[in-house]
Amino acid sequence: KSTLPATLTHQLYLLKPQSDGSFETKLVGMSDEVHTDALYLDTYTLTTTQTLHYMVIDAPLPAGAQVESGTWGIKIKDIDELPRANFQEMTGGYAVPMGQVNGTTTLQHLLRFSQRCQYVLPAARAYNMYRPDAQVLEQPARNRLIVE
Repeated sequence: KSTLPATLTHQLYLLKPQSDGSFETKLVGMSDEVHTDALYLDTYTLTTTQTLHYMVIDAPLPAGAQVESGTWGIKIKDIDELPRANFQEMTGGYAVPMGQVNGTTTLQHLLRFSQRCQYVLPAARAYNMYRPDAQVLEQPARNRLIVE
């Protein structure tokens, strides 16, 4: 149950290579499959109605998925520049410390999937590091993921 004055949304984008070496994004729908031979952009947006402190986003991932630690100077259409990935690997996903959040904050990470299967994932959540019961859950939750 969400207990913070905030919303958390999640979008997953397929990065499609272009002839000039850049990438174009294509939104992955809730029931679309993801593929082991592609690169994805994982995007979380936390929107708050008041300042929140010591926030962490807990992002679930299926077995075999991993966050790319570097962005290697990738150019993505309509995105200025991806910052170096700031995350902590955890069993079943990754966490991103955010500190103080006010208004809208968007986090983006590159993902790869390596293990084919059908997964049921928990909802992502943003929570207060010192009060983990103070949280906001991803809405709507992407809780089914098919990796081909």
